[in-house]
Amino acid sequence: SKRDFINLMKYYRYNGLDLASAIPDLSVSYEGWHQDPHDPWRIWTVARYSGTHTGTARLPGSGLKLSPCSDPSERKKFTTGPELQSFLWTPNKKLIWQTVGYVGDDNTGSNQRHGSLDGLLVSMGLPPLYLETSEPLRSVQSWFSQFQLSEDAPKFRSSYSDLPQWWHERKNLGLNVHR
Repeated sequence: SKRDFINLMKYYRYNGLDLASAIPDLSVSYEGWHQDPHDPWRIWTVARYSGTHTGTARLPGSGLKLSPCSDPSERKKFTTGPELQSFLWTPNKKLIWQTVGYVGDDNTGSNQRHGSLDGLLVSMGLPPLYLETSEPLRSVQSWFSQFQLSEDAPKFRSSYSDLPQWWHERKNLGLNVHR
């Protein structure tokens, strides 16, 4: 849900994962916009992120800290490989859903086969092996986060009852594969 997403972003930021401070020149370029031939309200595009890691970022709950090179002359701008993203709109032109993280080419860019936030973290120096070995645990944590009782607790996945009505309607039409 929108509330869970906003709470998660606040949790990240207040616990040291502030991308605006860690990569102040972070930008994204979108190319190849096209309409989904099976869903007229869904638009697909290819995204590439670029920026320079100049500030420290902490990964909440892990104790890991990503610091930039101490010598500013060694800090190089990174560019991730292509990542497919989609945007789902309503007939009233309201954005209701965005998907990210579908890596288009495993051998291109600084993200080393990882998309979304993971791709940015790898571009900042997080070893890909950390993501690959911790994936089973992170998946379990993500699933269980929907049962957090506190309104302010970060949820990586919203509980089914918190999902908006349009999600349930799409599910009944067979348009949502998961959940």
